[in-house]
Amino acid sequence: MDEFDKLMSEFEEKMDGFEDTYAEYEAEMNTYTRVMETISITAES
Repeated sequence: MDEFDKLMSEFEEKMDGFEDTYAEYEAEMNTYTRVMETISITAES
């Protein structure tokens, strides 16, 4: 059972890291989308 607990805690740590990375990725994508919208609005006017 100890081995299983160890694996589970390692997995949970990896998932926490993944969530942080994904949040950063999402923020980057939002920034990129805003930049692209600004560029297309600027290009139209």
